[in-house]
Amino acid sequence: MRSPFYAVRSRIIFKINVQSQIMKIKVVLEPSDEGGYTVYVPSLPGCISEGETLEEALDNIQEAIELYLEPLEDELSVTEGAIVRELVM
Repeated sequence: MRSPFYAVRSRIIFKINVQSQIMKIKVVLEPSDEGGYTVYVPSLPGCISEGETLEEALDNIQEAIELYLEPLEDELSVTEGAIVRELVM
């Protein structure tokens, strides 16, 4: 039986280390109809995962966030003379 606390959306903020940069990312965990939890990141469209437990769902979404934010140097196309910089947040 699920705790009533998780009967509604649970918002959890956790820190994620992406290539030595620390960011705070808000994720939303919702109980799944099939059991377990679906978890998504409102600020990263399409970044979604799931897990049988809260811990598994959080581990899975952390990996999904890291992959989502992984730089795609090969796919970066800029015009000649453009300057590319990385921001640490």
